[in-house]
Amino acid sequence: MKKRMMVLLCAVLVVAVPQDAAASRSADWFPVSICMTMARPMPPFQCDNVAGLSLCLLSGENCPVYGLQASVFTGGAEKIYGCQAGIGCNGTYELYGLQVSPVLNLARKLAGVQIGTVNLSDYGGGMQIGVYNHAKADWRGVQIGIMNYIDGSLILPLVNWRF
Repeated sequence: MKKRMMVLLCAVLVVAVPQDAAASRSADWFPVSICMTMARPMPPFQCDNVAGLSLCLLSGENCPVYGLQASVFTGGAEKIYGCQAGIGCNGTYELYGLQVSPVLNLARKLAGVQIGTVNLSDYGGGMQIGVYNHAKADWRGVQIGIMNYIDGSLILPLVNWRF
């Protein structure tokens, strides 16, 4: 049941690609990117822009992803519009959607939901669900977890929020 819900949520987020991304797609957009390390993706796939699936076998790629980025060890992208899911750690400068990992989620700018053991965000807002949730003072949203901390406030158990 949980897997079905996660697949459904990711599918909804993939369909909800921002209009500016859909309008700017041209020859430099790729539907699939398979990346072994952060340095270069596997041929014949490119790492310019991904509009579809970004599969990271060891480490993520530093390019925008409109859709789903799935990673085995670490996932990384400049921007995620959709879903970033990994077995290890996830990291992105900007997240618009869902970030899921059993270990660590890091988004400098969050506009969505983070679900993981440790969730970190600098600014933006949304929801963090995990054991430890930490956000900077510019962040707005709800944290649900054992330890929840927004800079300038107390560490609160169970629930914390700032609007």
